[in-house]
Amino acid sequence: MNHPHMPAAALAVGLASGIGTGQLLGYPESGSGWAALLLLAALALALRRGRNLPYPAFLLLACLTAWGIGFHAGCLHHPPNRPEHFSRSANQTPTPLLLELDEKRSPGYYQPWTATLLRTGDRPIRGKILLEIPREVLAESWQPGDLLLAEGLLEPFRPPANPHAFPYKNFMETRGIWGRIRTRQGRFRHIPIPKPGYRHSLARFRSRMAGLLEHPHLSSDTSGLLKALLLGNRSGLDADLSRAYQQAGVAHLLAVSGLHVGILSGILALLLRPIRILRQGRGTQVGFTLCCLWGYAWLAGFSPSIVRASVLFSLLALALLLGRGRESLHFLALAALILLALIDPQWLFQPGFQMSFAAVWAILHFYPALMQTWPFRRGPAKAIGAWTALSLSAQVGVLPISLYYFHQFPTLFLVSNLLLVPFVGLVVTGGLLVLGLRALGIDPPLFFQSYDILAGTFQAGVSRLGNLPGGLVRDIPWDAAELALGVCAIGCLGVWIRARKPLFRVLAITACLALGLYGIGVEYRSLGKAEWVVPHRTKASGFWYRKGKSVSLFTQTPELWSASLRDYRLGERTDAPVAFPLGQAYRMGDLRLIRIDSSGGYPIGTDPADIVLLSGSPRIHLERVLDALKPQQVIADGSNYNSYAERWRETCRDMGIPFHHTAADGAFILEPE
Repeated sequence: MNHPHMPAAALAVGLASGIGTGQLLGYPESGSGWAALLLLAALALALRRGRNLPYPAFLLLACLTAWGIGFHAGCLHHPPNRPEHFSRSANQTPTPLLLELDEKRSPGYYQPWTATLLRTGDRPIRGKILLEIPREVLAESWQPGDLLLAEGLLEPFRPPANPHAFPYKNFMETRGIWGRIRTRQGRFRHIPIPKPGYRHSLARFRSRMAGLLEHPHLSSDTSGLLKALLLGNRSGLDADLSRAYQQAGVAHLLAVSGLHVGILSGILALLLRPIRILRQGRGTQVGFTLCCLWGYAWLAGFSPSIVRASVLFSLLALALLLGRGRESLHFLALAALILLALIDPQWLFQPGFQMSFAAVWAILHFYPALMQTWPFRRGPAKAIGAWTALSLSAQVGVLPISLYYFHQFPTLFLVSNLLLVPFVGLVVTGGLLVLGLRALGIDPPLFFQSYDILAGTFQAGVSRLGNLPGGLVRDIPWDAAELALGVCAIGCLGVWIRARKPLFRVLAITACLALGLYGIGVEYRSLGKAEWVVPHRTKASGFWYRKGKSVSLFTQTPELWSASLRDYRLGERTDAPVAFPLGQAYRMGDLRLIRIDSSGGYPIGTDPADIVLLSGSPRIHLERVLDALKPQQVIADGSNYNSYAERWRETCRDMGIPFHHTAADGAFILEPE
């Protein structure tokens, strides 16, 4: 069959569609393998006998095959589909579990670790979980690969309790973590491994490297910056400085990713340039560079960001070696195929993966066109134009995704990238020299002092830019429909700029118009909506009433509800709430609400109460209260003891009255008629 080469971009879209279809269908356990096999057989038959098969039909069949492979890969990697996964056997009581530690995470109320289940009792069990231990436990000697015998209740993550809250359950599941165990002091025992394995060796090597980055002539801020830039360890960074990176629009500098791979490859290209004069010198240079890059990925712990960057750079380097540098888009799609089909299909749903590929795709499409409009063709002015075009292209590519996940836009991204990103090349290069000199036992004080000044100047610049007023526009409402329309508009615009096909210009304009009309429609619907919400928060009581775009918050502690109300305001496009103190009786339309707090008192009127809200764990005889007030609904918020709530639930069930506990059932939402 004399067809042109198969466009990897079309196959990547088909593969991603198959993974998305599996996600929508819940990744069925059976049938996906047969579907993929039949489609592969049909494609093989077309390749063998379909000499007269039109190319569009062949391309469609190939994309369908990629869809089947993506669907099967998603089902195959779906943890609950594995026979020994812990989600298949529910435990209602604390159970002794044997765990293998994976990775230490940033502490909160607890010190969390990701861990892999090995056994429960005498039964093998599998699955990644989040292990939470008390922060006061001295666990500095714990290393990835150590074993832990712990007792606790293994429970799945719950969906968001409040409307438009962060979907922590989905966030963890896309990383393969499907449950958590929270254990107390005295309920676990650490078991060190006598013979260190690969993971122990890597953890200890990374720990030694982190120790080498600490030096009397380097400040703690400089050491923390080096650990973040070179090893991906952000534990030593000051919280205010980390916030400044986000506000300045350069938080990506702290993630060991494509920028760091590019800097390292540039250094290696400069150092290895002389060997290109040799026979097979270019191949030797590329091979040695790739070995160094993958060694650096190993040192950085094979995080998803560094793996993505290393795979992509390896393919692009191979393209340049083969003289196919103009086909960068083809190799970008090929990298997506490798990462999703062979490593982890769930990466498709991670913001980092989406933003990485969107940024590179946008650079390949928009950068050449922007450089054509830049009037200066040589000297520093050309370099400034090139960096500006690069930053603009990447920002345009990630804009819809960034707005959807983070609801913010860094207005200073151009200034920050022009001033700081070139500077970070010096910081990383100097950091590698620091690491190399320390590893060799060479200790030149003047060099370390000079580098500390350089790193301090860089951090001062980040802090100054991050603290400028108006540098970060926050709380931008943006939902999934706007994400889809925004991606469609930018995608069609990029294809039109690259290929100059009028159809895509029309599609881009249509998508922009649809985006504007959708925003107007959402605002219009928001004006006519009214609802009453009793959200969930542990040890806090309150509710809000929304009418149109105005929200009234009733609580004694409004500061505790700021995060929940921010999520609600962004999701519903409402105005900032107005706070009022809590009372005992309310009317909303035809509904009468009676709130009973810890005092146990309540007003008794002639009209029955439609809703009774219990808060503060009141010690009441609920049957008498229900006989007196005759409510149609009873609600217990998060300020009540769970034991009280369960007892109230039984009472309401016996009396035939609906009961809602926000801790177990999530927020209570009612739209008055």
